[in-house]
Amino acid sequence: MIDQDNGSSCRFENPAEQLVLFGYRNWSYGYRHHSEPHIAQSWAIHTKHLGNVSQAKEVLDALILFTQALSDCATCPLKSRPNTSHSVTKDEGLILGLISSIQNGDEQVCELCLEQLTCRSRCWELAHAAERYAVTLRSLDRKLLPIPLGLIEQLITPSSPLTLH
Repeated sequence: MIDQDNGSSCRFENPAEQLVLFGYRNWSYGYRHHSEPHIAQSWAIHTKHLGNVSQAKEVLDALILFTQALSDCATCPLKSRPNTSHSVTKDEGLILGLISSIQNGDEQVCELCLEQLTCRSRCWELAHAAERYAVTLRSLDRKLLPIPLGLIEQLITPSSPLTLH
């Protein structure tokens, strides 16, 4: 859920949200900065939450394709917080919203997140990679909680800092 940022250290308790947020943070940072410890941490998060090397590889492969699509399609460099942070950037909130909306069948949230993350001409490309990632997670019983449209609209309105938890 998205709330006004009040300095709390709310943790992402849902394993699916942890996989998406911390898996994305570690993998994208590791890839961009050639940081083996971050890539290893992304692998560790997946094996911890999935408990099966084959399933962890399947989800991580889908995450890698999704992250590459984000990198190729984003209208500007995406921002993320350090791993120790339990709040999210606007971009991380949109990524969580996108995956959640696909898993929960919310087309309005999906379209809004896509439009905020990429230009219209690349939406289909990002949507395809995001769908593969979201469906892979869901097939392994890792489903994100729904994020309502109004909360995504709040996130993209530059009025005040928000925290997704």
